Amino acid sequence: MRNQLLILIALLGVPLAAHATITEVQHPFTSSTQCGTFGGTTTTTCTLPVAATGIGHFGIVTVAVLSKGGSPTHVTSITDNKGGTWLQPSGCYFSDTGDRVGTIACAYNLTLAAGVTAISANWDILTNEGARLDFREYSYSGASVALDNTGQLLNVSTSIVNPIVWAKPSGLTGTNDVIVQAIGSGSGTQAGVTT
Repeated sequence: MRNQLLILIALLGVPLAAHATITEVQHPFTSSTQCGTFGGTTTTTCTLPVAATGIGHFGIVTVAVLSKGGSPTHVTSITDNKGGTWLQPSGCYFSDTGDRVGTIACAYNLTLAAGVTAISANWDILTNEGARLDFREYSYSGASVALDNTGQLLNVSTSIVNPIVWAKPSGLTGTNDVIVQAIGSGSGTQAGVTT
């Protein structure tokens, strides 16, 4: 596959005691037509319904939007129906001109409100390919969680490179890390992610 972007989000390393745990509560994502379809998208926003979140949990959202034409698409905001604060770290944001790989973004909220039932992403340029949203909610034991590190890898090879074996997170400092990846491709479809 050529022109792939792999965003490695070494998010939320948890500086807790050795026996602290992190548990994934839910992982909903958009269907192939929920945020638009190829050639038929007429929106710059998408909302993902989610099961009501628990108090004190943390959440991670990834967004993939294909850029169109001569300008890159920019993810302008990620919000929830409870007015939570979603931070977009610069290390997990990539925007590309044209249809090579488009735009990948992520955001995290370390203190989700109880009862969040919708996550929305907004972008600035109407593209006809649509977008993909992915949300993960986690509960944890211990006092706190924190962002550890983010990074990205862009493969703009003109030949097929499969698999991309050099994509790995660096600079992880926490224990019990949650690592989330978002992959965008200008051609081909990802078949899987391995350790």
